[in-house]
Amino acid sequence: MSFGGSALAMIQSLKANKLLLGKRYTYFDAKKEYLIAAKGLKISNQKATPEQIRNIKELIRKQKRVAGIRLTIALSIIFPLIIFGAYKFSGLFKNEMTHQQIVVKEKSIEKYKFHINDGDAMLNKGKWNNAIFQYTQASEILPNEYDAQYRLALAYTYKCKYTNNACGKSDSLVNRLLEHFPDNEKVQGLRVSLDNQL
Repeated sequence: MSFGGSALAMIQSLKANKLLLGKRYTYFDAKKEYLIAAKGLKISNQKATPEQIRNIKELIRKQKRVAGIRLTIALSIIFPLIIFGAYKFSGLFKNEMTHQQIVVKEKSIEKYKFHINDGDAMLNKGKWNNAIFQYTQASEILPNEYDAQYRLALAYTYKCKYTNNACGKSDSLVNRLLEHFPDNEKVQGLRVSLDNQL
């Protein structure tokens, strides 16, 4: 029973939608409107002379030439502006990256100085392992920095001298420093001190 009710509702819905569409516009209706509109038009069947055709062609060529010149001028103005804008935008992005790199580098330098200073304090107290840890942290932040490498070698040398431990590590660090800084008197002094110990 419910099927009959839903089918009836569907049929009524379709009829209502058909009424909303209104009258159909057919091909014959369109032709009729065209004929009515064409009665007011006067179309000439007269042929153009060769001179008129030449003039029309010349006019079309001039219009194309003017359009080409306008396009060239527009592109010659717009293209450099686009390139300049892209250059400035990339410079802005590069400056932003440079600023971020500066901030990161400043933070790294602060951490580096903290580890160096803390390592120096531990070295003065005779806490070789703590000093070695701090100098290792500093050398990881700035691996090519001479001070951190020298202080690390110094801490290992003191550990070797006073506890007879880690002498091999001290020897390798001092040798590496001598390779990079052969004329440095502090490094040469470490070598002499280590040689006397060994």
